[in-house]
Amino acid sequence: MLQVEFNFVNASGLWKQVQTRPPKTKTLKWAAQALSTPEGQIGLVRLADYYQFLIEANGQLAERFFDSNVRGYWKRTPVNKRIASTLEAGSPPEFWLLNNGITVLTEKIGTGGHLEAEVTDPQIVNGLQTSREVYNHFSVAGPKPTDDRRLLVRLITTTDTATRDSVIRSTNSQNEMPEEALRATDAVHRDLISQI
Repeated sequence: MLQVEFNFVNASGLWKQVQTRPPKTKTLKWAAQALSTPEGQIGLVRLADYYQFLIEANGQLAERFFDSNVRGYWKRTPVNKRIASTLEAGSPPEFWLLNNGITVLTEKIGTGGHLEAEVTDPQIVNGLQTSREVYNHFSVAGPKPTDDRRLLVRLITTTDTATRDSVIRSTNSQNEMPEEALRATDAVHRDLISQI
């Protein structure tokens, strides 16, 4: 018979556990020279390299990167199905043109090798759905050396709690766009406009 031990943990206990988590450094490889600003870095990352950034040494998704994310993974949403379909198609237009990108908060960005950033305790605060779909795709199909598709990544360096909270709130606040509002992109509308 299996014995299970259960302990109640309150909110302050959970917060203490998160705060005592040892910082980890992970390497992010840029596809080209990233733009550096006082607030961090921004640039394009090959999807295969982003997949390597997302995984632990055992090949599993680094769930700890999502501790500060306010959303959970919504596996079967239409948006996630489109992301998965785009990843599977592997054809133009370039992936980063169809995606809002990833926002990562970090305490520190160090210099790694050529085109590499050493990211201390990365927290993916926006882009969880994309990250999960990239992980799902490459954990099944495996990264191919010829796959040069890229993804936009923003690394924001801050230890200020108020700034972190503002970034999380702002990057996760979007007006919902009903499907009918996107009808203006239908071919029939473009054809009508071109006839004017």
